[in-house]
Amino acid sequence: LDKFETVNLEFINNIKNKKVCLDIGHVRFIEHFSKQYLINFFKNGNLVQLNNNVAPLLFERLQIENEFELFDLLDLDLLVITKGKKGASFIFKENDEFVCVDKSPEVIAEVVDSSGAGDAFFATVIKEYAYADKIDKNFISHTFDIANKASRDVIGQLGSRRN
Repeated sequence: LDKFETVNLEFINNIKNKKVCLDIGHVRFIEHFSKQYLINFFKNGNLVQLNNNVAPLLFERLQIENEFELFDLLDLDLLVITKGKKGASFIFKENDEFVCVDKSPEVIAEVVDSSGAGDAFFATVIKEYAYADKIDKNFISHTFDIANKASRDVIGQLGSRRN
């Protein structure tokens, strides 16, 4: 789910024993909602992906300082903050300790059209998360490598935008 619409909140409130993944890729998805509404929505999630443009606004909205506070507040399994060409940060818990793994791409692709890059990345993270036995540094390395490749494949060709 990627929008904080009431119908989506009602939908995820009725999901029992399922993993819910939220991808918030644009500030317009959060700018008009109250702190409590956003917390109620996010608390249904197990995996949340934000980009580095949305994260600071969300921290401000929720009156928190950083990604660790967000992870803890929402009791997530995994928080991913994407940073475009600079890679991504993965926050998870290991032995009751917060762990942040920053990954940077080894190959920087030429951007033809960035449309869909975040969606390709997130779809890959979801697939890997769905089949994971546990989230650890090996999971993060493997997942980042294939998610980054999926994004590179998308940005190397003309996507959904037309001139």
